[in-house]
Amino acid sequence: MNKSVYIINLVSVTLLYVWIVSLYPFPNSYFLLYAVTSVIFLIVYGKRSRLSPFIPLFTFLYPFLYVITQVNNVAYIHNLITSEAYLSLVGLISGLLIVYKGNGNSGIIVNVGGIFITYLYAMINIFIFIYPPNSPLPSYITETFAIDPLFITATFSTARALGYGIPRRKSGNYQNQPPQPTPQSNPQTPYQPINPSPPPPVIFIFRGLPPNCLPLIYVNGSKYYPGDYNRGDYILYYPFDCNWRASRVTCSNITYIPDRRSGNATSGTSVIITYRPIVQPQTSHQGTPWSSSQNLPQTPSKPLMGRSLSNWDPNVWINRTLSVYKIEKVIGEGGNGYVLKGEYSGKPLAIKVLKLYGGNPEEFFRDLATEASNLVNLSNHKNIVKIYAVNVDTFVIDGILKGRTDLYVKNPPMIVMEYMGGGTLKDLLDEDLFYYSSKWQRNVLRAICGVAEALGYIHSQGFVHMDVKPQNIFLSERPKDPSELDKVTFKLGDLGSAVRINGKVKQITPEYSPPEVFQEQAKPYFDIYALGMTAYVLLTRKMDRPDLNEMNNAIDCYIKRDTNCVRSEVDKARMKLMYWNVNVDPKIDPLLKSMLSIEPLRRPTAREVIDMIKKIDPTICS
Repeated sequence: MNKSVYIINLVSVTLLYVWIVSLYPFPNSYFLLYAVTSVIFLIVYGKRSRLSPFIPLFTFLYPFLYVITQVNNVAYIHNLITSEAYLSLVGLISGLLIVYKGNGNSGIIVNVGGIFITYLYAMINIFIFIYPPNSPLPSYITETFAIDPLFITATFSTARALGYGIPRRKSGNYQNQPPQPTPQSNPQTPYQPINPSPPPPVIFIFRGLPPNCLPLIYVNGSKYYPGDYNRGDYILYYPFDCNWRASRVTCSNITYIPDRRSGNATSGTSVIITYRPIVQPQTSHQGTPWSSSQNLPQTPSKPLMGRSLSNWDPNVWINRTLSVYKIEKVIGEGGNGYVLKGEYSGKPLAIKVLKLYGGNPEEFFRDLATEASNLVNLSNHKNIVKIYAVNVDTFVIDGILKGRTDLYVKNPPMIVMEYMGGGTLKDLLDEDLFYYSSKWQRNVLRAICGVAEALGYIHSQGFVHMDVKPQNIFLSERPKDPSELDKVTFKLGDLGSAVRINGKVKQITPEYSPPEVFQEQAKPYFDIYALGMTAYVLLTRKMDRPDLNEMNNAIDCYIKRDTNCVRSEVDKARMKLMYWNVNVDPKIDPLLKSMLSIEPLRRPTAREVIDMIKKIDPTICS
């Protein structure tokens, strides 16, 4: 809402009411009617109510009410109303011009044109009496009919002053068309846009609603439904500064209420609205509250070298013995392997059975066999899940690839690791009990600090982890409630994804990887970006980075070896990230923004991440 436009409209409409009231003799009943209406308008307009534009519209009908009730000449009434309808077109046209919200000078010119028509009509009414003096109506009534079309203009101008209007649209639906700025070539700031036009939109993101349950939002007084649905979120793009109000939603007899009801938003910012169902809390059979929120989607790593064997059931290993390890159950499945719980001599173990890829799996497993001893040594760090053994037999792998699936059942490639009974940080993130506790932010930073220490060691030994994410941050034990969070030890797991610095990238998790991962050899700053994205997700419970479609498209292009397509998708991803406003906490935002910089060399090292966390709170990184 523009304050100057608001005040100008207040003065203009007030003068219009003063003008109309001054025509009537006191204490004429219509004098009182117009006077009371003007007072009501000032009160309602002063409260910025959406009802304000309707008051001038009702005022426009008052003269017709007089004629219908006081004049018995039907022919005269017909001629009067016909003439008034033509004159009202002037008020309608000028009002539509004033209410138009254009971009730049075009919008201003149209608005000024509407104002000019309005004042021209007013001046004509002052110097030229529209209706003949021999009319059967009193002179103040005929002059009222001459002035009356201006109340139509007042209806539109009042709506415009309160922030409502007709936005200028290009072809298509602007809700679904975020701006695509043109990149420039500049050696110092290679991705800085040249005069982006139009400016970046306001992005409304709606979370927590089931599929096909559309949220409703009022933006600048108009009703909107989001046009995009992406990974569990509804998204609406609005091209201008605005005020907004979110409504509750009812789907399948369940009502969802927004955590944020209303506010103002400026161009280039994101508004996150999370919905919660109004239901009684349920508990599991163990007495642990179920999370009432939608869990974040799973984010498995994706191979850049082909597809894995399809339709494999990891339950075939339950109650079998792999090497010397008795398999008890399946814990989970990732992009490159199945995680099993095993046991040897009474000691619980986590066993990751690796998937075999199409393409060139020999290269992957040859490298893994070569680096097996190095990975075992890397895992000696206190903040890394311990690796006990890497079992890779290239002859067995060759036989499996030739169709000997029995070999995959009996002797699959696997990594034997320390069993972390507390699960992962992703598991805690999905539970309201922990996420909404006062201890959550501190312990997220403590986990990030511990992982940064682990990454610093991994990088110093010449490796890049390549798969940092909440699912790979493990807990020593499962806390019963938030009071036990401070006692938990966090460790970085899944070293099986690690590669040598400047080695070939074989798999990525697009939700956490930086765009340049498709164009460069493995670098430590890949891990820093992933750690920054991990921190953002843990602190916000959102995966809303704006370039996810481009990242997934780039994977398809990479597998097809279409370098031009990869370059195009990476450039678009960088451009979107440039406009992404990370807004979590003023104390933490500088850390996140540096780690998520689209310029890799501007990201901090793992050691610098620890130092930045210590500046936030010296007691976090012990």
